[in-house]
Amino acid sequence: MFDGVAKRYDLTNTVLALRQDRSWRRAVAQALDLRAGERALDLAAGTGTSSEPFADAGVLTVPCDFLPGHAPGRPGPASRPALHRR
Repeated sequence: MFDGVAKRYDLTNTVLALRQDRSWRRAVAQALDLRAGERALDLAAGTGTSSEPFADAGVLTVPCDFLPGHAPGRPGPASRPALHRR
C-alpha cells in the first residue's frame, strides 16, 4: 500500500496533518539536539523527510525503511551527500 503512494506521500502527509508535520519534525530535531558530526539512524524513515533537517545540520544521517518504494521519490546520496540511504 505505502509503495503505491510513495511519490506523493509527503504532500499527502502535509495536507492531512494540516501542515503540522513540519512543526513535529522541528520539535523532534530540537528534542534530540544533534550536532554536526554526530550520527543518527532514522528507522522507518519513509521518504526520508524527517532525516533532512539533521543532514542539513551536518549530522551523518542514515534513513532506512523496509519499503523500497519510498526511497526513489527522494533525492539520493548523489544530490545530498550527507544523507546515506539504506
